[in-house]
Amino acid sequence: MDERVINELINQLTENLEKVESARQQVENTVQAYDVLKTEVSRYTTELGFITQNVRSMISQLEEMKERFLGNISTEIVDEIHQAVTTITLPHDRPDTLLRYNGFDVHFNPSTHLANYVVYELTSAEARGTLEREGKFHTDPRVRSCATPTDYAQSGYDRGHLVPAGDLRFDTAAMRNSFVMTNIVPQSSRLNEGGWARLEEKIREWALRDEALLVMAGPVVTAHAQRIGPTGVAVPERFFKVVVAHHRVPPRAIAFLYDNAESDGNLANYAVPVDSLERLAGIRLFDGLPAPLAHALRGEPNLPRWLE
Repeated sequence: MDERVINELINQLTENLEKVESARQQVENTVQAYDVLKTEVSRYTTELGFITQNVRSMISQLEEMKERFLGNISTEIVDEIHQAVTTITLPHDRPDTLLRYNGFDVHFNPSTHLANYVVYELTSAEARGTLEREGKFHTDPRVRSCATPTDYAQSGYDRGHLVPAGDLRFDTAAMRNSFVMTNIVPQSSRLNEGGWARLEEKIREWALRDEALLVMAGPVVTAHAQRIGPTGVAVPERFFKVVVAHHRVPPRAIAFLYDNAESDGNLANYAVPVDSLERLAGIRLFDGLPAPLAHALRGEPNLPRWLE
């Protein structure tokens, strides 16, 4: 092999060696870059982990704040509604005497010898009461114009409860109180044992679901109402009941109106807007509440939501 060929081989080997060295350097640079990138990725991953933990902690704190906030709002609204429902505005010329009993209040009208309305709260715990029905119809000795059980004798009307004994099965004394004649009204047996009884059962179901309800019930008495018994007890033309779920957020209300006659168990036939009931019965509800909330509670009845 001559010298020229050897020199060419040497040159080729030198060039190849330089290429290998360059490739090796590129590999080393790539490895170094990868190590730097790996370190950066690891650092970013760690930082993202801390950020994720902080965000989750912030979300948890915000959820707790929301619960406390809603809880405070709910408590305030519950108190406001309770006060508003238990202080109903009556016409200035309608006699009204407040009578407090264990389990309920009666706003009594001595001219009709009936309650203008009754108010009570029914909690879920109370709705689970299992005491046997117990009580005898009796007068209230504090009330000179109180009807007597004999006023209803041979009148053709039942002694109907405004506050049902079935809602007071958690306390014997309270259940006995429900038989006081200031809580009793002349009621058609077809109503007392029909639609009115069905509504009472449904309200107990709603109390179990909604934690507590405020219930108001009363008669609608016309100026020329029929009178029964020696006392002259007025016979109502209709009866109403208003139910307020004051522990719900937002709270809601629904009203029912029944003729003092035969009725079926279909609640949809008797649900009415609260404001319509106010006009008919001559009363005002929720006057002490903020206007937007009072307006919402007086609106159209949403029976399907109550039946969910």
